[in-house]
Amino acid sequence: MTNDNRDADGNYVLSREQSELASQHEYLREIVCDGRLIIDESVRLGPNGCVLDAGTGSGAWLLDLSKEVPNGVNLHGVDVSLKGFPSTYPSNVHFLVGSMTELPLEWTEYFDLVNQRLLVGGILASEWPIALAQIFRVMKPGAHAQFVELDLPSWANGGPEAKRWAMLCKDIYGIKGLMIDCGERLPTMLKEAGFSDVTTETKLAPAGSALGRAGQLGTANTLGALRGMKPAFLRAEIFSSEKAFEESLKKLEREWEEGEGQYYAYRIVCGRKA
Repeated sequence: MTNDNRDADGNYVLSREQSELASQHEYLREIVCDGRLIIDESVRLGPNGCVLDAGTGSGAWLLDLSKEVPNGVNLHGVDVSLKGFPSTYPSNVHFLVGSMTELPLEWTEYFDLVNQRLLVGGILASEWPIALAQIFRVMKPGAHAQFVELDLPSWANGGPEAKRWAMLCKDIYGIKGLMIDCGERLPTMLKEAGFSDVTTETKLAPAGSALGRAGQLGTANTLGALRGMKPAFLRAEIFSSEKAFEESLKKLEREWEEGEGQYYAYRIVCGRKA
């Protein structure tokens, strides 16, 4: 673990641009999580509480949370890449470059709450049990963890272009060794890692102007996320050129914006360490 200038993106296939991560955070908070930063309303953070944002990206979730909790709460963000880290932040917010599969030993039973979002594109299928075991280790007894993951296979419930992109994502995730259905499998994996009181919520998120402002935000957020995956698609030669990629993405946008739109799913999964 380090907080120096080393950087490792590993197999992450989504965007790390600060603007894209900020937009993603706003969409997740407003549309997917109904304005909630902390999913379980029973969670209470005292003045000396500790929170971990695993795969923190731009730290947007932590920075928002810092406005809602006492100043004495220690807020830690860890990510394999420092590209998204903000340049300024409150004194009780701390960022660390490191891997989810090897969290610091000194963090054992340290955190009251762990947050993790959208690592469907960042954790290898073989590493999920290791990452969840690490999260479980750093939680205090009685602590809570919350996970928000995009259910990419649910895109196949849409029109022809959405179905095509669902297959394209399945292809690239398979090539990269990622678990495309991690959201669906998270409840079982959490129980296997030792978590108790595991709950799951499926949140349908709209895409397409016909579904109102939320649908417009869904289109913009999803297209931005897919555009962030362009380098991975091109390296895997799934698309022959940037032009072919953009043309295909434009067809998906037209399908959503000129048609009835569609709903796709996010999985919100929570668990506790007894």
